[in-house]
Amino acid sequence: MDGLNYSRWNVSYELNSDNIILFNTLSTSCMILKKDVFSSLRAGELGRLDSELVRELAKNGFLFEGGDEAEKSAYWSFLQKIKYYSILETLHVCIVPSYKCNLRCIYCFEPIEELSEINSILDFEMLEPFLERLENTFKYSNLRVVLYGGEPLYNRKILFDLIGKLQEWCDKKRKKITFGIMSNGTLANPDVISKLVSYGLEEIQITLDGVQEINDMRRKYQNGRGSFCTVYKNLLKCLEFPISVVLRVNLDESNVGLFADFLSLLKLNGIIYKRNFKLSLAAVDPVPFRGACKGDFSGFLRWEKTLKKAWNVLISGVDDPDILIRFFLTNFSVCNAKVYSSFIIAPDGKLYSCYSLLGYDTGVVGHIESGLNTNHTRFMLEIDKNILKCLEDGCPFLPLCNGGCFYKGYAFSGEFWRSYCFKSYFENVWLNTFGEIVSKIANSTQFKSLRLK
Repeated sequence: MDGLNYSRWNVSYELNSDNIILFNTLSTSCMILKKDVFSSLRAGELGRLDSELVRELAKNGFLFEGGDEAEKSAYWSFLQKIKYYSILETLHVCIVPSYKCNLRCIYCFEPIEELSEINSILDFEMLEPFLERLENTFKYSNLRVVLYGGEPLYNRKILFDLIGKLQEWCDKKRKKITFGIMSNGTLANPDVISKLVSYGLEEIQITLDGVQEINDMRRKYQNGRGSFCTVYKNLLKCLEFPISVVLRVNLDESNVGLFADFLSLLKLNGIIYKRNFKLSLAAVDPVPFRGACKGDFSGFLRWEKTLKKAWNVLISGVDDPDILIRFFLTNFSVCNAKVYSSFIIAPDGKLYSCYSLLGYDTGVVGHIESGLNTNHTRFMLEIDKNILKCLEDGCPFLPLCNGGCFYKGYAFSGEFWRSYCFKSYFENVWLNTFGEIVSKIANSTQFKSLRLK
């Protein structure tokens, strides 16, 4: 037991009057402990604990061998795997074939007016030299492609041609290719999805913002007609295919109050019980470029309460903890902007790291012809600077956020390199949500420990 210390990445949640849930944000392990055991553990009084329990705590990362500096080093090793794993194993690229879109959502962060004038279409001939250059440099063995827009299905002929040529290139290079698509769902009919599946589609994300009366006020066709009926019908059909289907729900104060009605609809049609169905809850981002930065984002500043309210509805409305865990893992994952070689490739060849900055010169980190620019280098350096500060501040949620969010920092401060800190969010939303889900698991089984994957 000598040399074992309470991990700086441990966070706790009160399960009931006798027990607490202990979670380690680096190892992603979770255990339920008696409060007196937790008190001894927290105080470093390991001699008062059962030796088998101490071994289990150490195995799952709750106890760390070595001092604080050794634990910081372990985090840095973890971070480097996140940032650079893709270089050695998998190249992640998000391809935007065209900026064209058939919807005019009221909160869209892309500068629709400006982008609608860009008629560029990203074809394989533009993309191939970029892929060749990275392949020659890093020798990655897998290519992961996400198709985005605009609406990626707007011009299916161009899309299918691009996918087909990407597959041919990967076959020639003996690389495995997998792909997903983020679509508004209006054009994801069975014929289109069937063809995409034949090309190897693994996952599709589509969006609805609630029941019809809510969705159709927010997600409209260019002629003002609502999109709910078409998208909902396509959602049901997509679930019949052997692919993962993610339904994204964009939330703010105007629609979260009716989220329970939408959940009831998803339950009524058996959608949430489909094993290939996932639910993604997202707060609508502010758009600083459509007005002065540091504008009136008071509604968005209450985004934590909005998401907490939605998760409370979900937890109280879904009895099966396995479903809740599946949804939870869908919503809390690594931001692609933190991965060194994860790029969003625009139709004009510009490279971006952040989805929310797509179409804005501020977010350009390079070009497929000329390579990366200084913005990309500075972005990676600024992340590390933020992480150093978080390490010194002792924030236990660092392995979950890895340096905060520059886009939200820009939206709230007007300064592009000022990161937005997520500590309050993880304390008030993430931990509460996870704690309530684990409570359901604990009540449904002989729960001792859990590790998230």
